[in-house]
Amino acid sequence: MQSYMFNNQQCPKTGPSRFQYILRVPRSPTIVHAKPWTSCHNKLSVSCTALTSWTTDDHLNTIGPSSGDYVLPSVWGDYFATYTPPDQEPKEWMERRIIELKEEVKTMLDSTTNIAELVNIVDTIQRLGISYHFVNEIDDALSQLHDIKFDNEDLQNVSLRFRLLRQHGFNASSDVFCKFIDSDGNFHEDLSKDAKGLLSLYNTGYLAFPGETILDKAISFARGHLKSMVYNLDSPLKREVLRALKTPLHRMVPRIEAMFFIEEYTEKETRNDTLLKLAKMDYNLVQRLHLEELKELTL
Repeated sequence: MQSYMFNNQQCPKTGPSRFQYILRVPRSPTIVHAKPWTSCHNKLSVSCTALTSWTTDDHLNTIGPSSGDYVLPSVWGDYFATYTPPDQEPKEWMERRIIELKEEVKTMLDSTTNIAELVNIVDTIQRLGISYHFVNEIDDALSQLHDIKFDNEDLQNVSLRFRLLRQHGFNASSDVFCKFIDSDGNFHEDLSKDAKGLLSLYNTGYLAFPGETILDKAISFARGHLKSMVYNLDSPLKREVLRALKTPLHRMVPRIEAMFFIEEYTEKETRNDTLLKLAKMDYNLVQRLHLEELKELTL
């Protein structure tokens, strides 16, 4: 009789009824609750979806052919089927309010003529995770910015505008950084104390095309100085720098970046309250939709 190896044992080749199936069944997950965000100045809160951490030492359940039909239990249990988010405004009210806030933001984008201000608004909208509401408006704004020369702008604004243009497929030459290069081909040392400019330059460097050595130098220059100064910075800038050094902005999952940035943006004195309210309300509404979907999947 022919035989073959299964689970390091020699088994007769007469079909599955002659040996036991070995199934690896994970243990029940451990639910870890994330601390919800609160914002005193506008009385809005953002609740974080519960995270799940898995045990690493799975145990083995041996199921034989005589055990009958066997359905693996849901690893989620009934958590999402019974979970309700913290108290929030009614869904219908939130949807109406989001529409109102979106119109305010569209007006803001259309009426802003200052280059640096417009660049910062577009970047903030993206990092807050609400850019999908303003695809056409952002495209129009960047088309306008693309036609304007990079003149008399500091490192932060040049880097930020360059990154936004490249992210959205506009032709932007890295030669715009030449004015920050000294006669030896290195970035000017007087830029080493500009934390915001260095952070913007660092994130921009990861959008380099092959052979763009100036952007490769930008990453090395910015990373070195950011590492040396990060623990002397004040939050929320300190947290932004630490996160970027671990995972550059270009490689971050947008929704995860939005979760972090909403909290950091809340602490900034220069925040735009309209953008912040819209971001928090949109985050809560989308999260509520995800919870409803998870309930359907676990029932």
